[in-house]
Amino acid sequence: YPISNTLLICLFVYLFIFLFPPPAHAEEVSLGISPALIQIEAIPPSDVRVPFTLENLGDEPIKLKIGYRLFKAAKEDGQIEFLTEKDPFPGANKNIFENVQVVDDNLSIDSIELGPKQKKKLFLRVALSKKEAFSDYYFSLIFLTEAKTQEEKEEKEEKEVSDTSQNSFSTSQAGIAMNVLLSVGPRQNDKGYIESFSGPLYIESGPYNFSLKIKNSSSQYITPTGIILIKNMFGQAIGKVQIAPENILADSSRYLTDANKLSSDSNSSNPSIVWDEKFLLGFYKATLTLSISEH
Repeated sequence: YPISNTLLICLFVYLFIFLFPPPAHAEEVSLGISPALIQIEAIPPSDVRVPFTLENLGDEPIKLKIGYRLFKAAKEDGQIEFLTEKDPFPGANKNIFENVQVVDDNLSIDSIELGPKQKKKLFLRVALSKKEAFSDYYFSLIFLTEAKTQEEKEEKEEKEVSDTSQNSFSTSQAGIAMNVLLSVGPRQNDKGYIESFSGPLYIESGPYNFSLKIKNSSSQYITPTGIILIKNMFGQAIGKVQIAPENILADSSRYLTDANKLSSDSNSSNPSIVWDEKFLLGFYKATLTLSISEH
């Protein structure tokens, strides 16, 4: 479930404006993170460290707090949504984040300061004991601007006292996040099936759009891959479309796209797999060959 850095910044500015009552004033920040998605398959006992890069693209120094937020597959295809306190905990260990750290120079950190245009290489560490239960965890590693200083808070309180017409005043926070798919334990039986594979029965000219929806019925995320082979009315293979490998979270469905599409296209309202053939004549047969996972 890749998300572009620009969209992530917009997402978290919107998220915290939404969570707090207006009016809200966000500091102008510009951040970059790479990669946008980390996938970890860890078999206990293990101590995994995955490198990533955090960058301050702005002209001012910035201090960021580090946090974690669980998410699940949303109802809208290809999207995610954060879990709320009312949602049941999705994994076997409710204290899983005690085993997750951000490491800088071998030191665990919960905040970080970056100077103007500074780029920092960090590590996401996952340390699991032998007794760790097998389970999947999907979460965002969040870097968030800190709240106002004490002096600014006092100024805010004075403003609230002097202005009785203003019921509340809040400070929005901006930040960036990296999504993490953590699978603890050996792969179990990866299971899934084709919910739908279709396309228009008749068209006058190409390109031709296939619709392919896959259901993941296992307890771990899967990354299906495959091809669609097209033959003409004489049985000759005249076309092949490579399916892009995309993550499908446990017990969820997703439409897949072709490998030539940008990752942002896969999150559109009508994702499709395109056979980019303009001139079509006669009958054709398309055969899908799909691997649920590399296992």
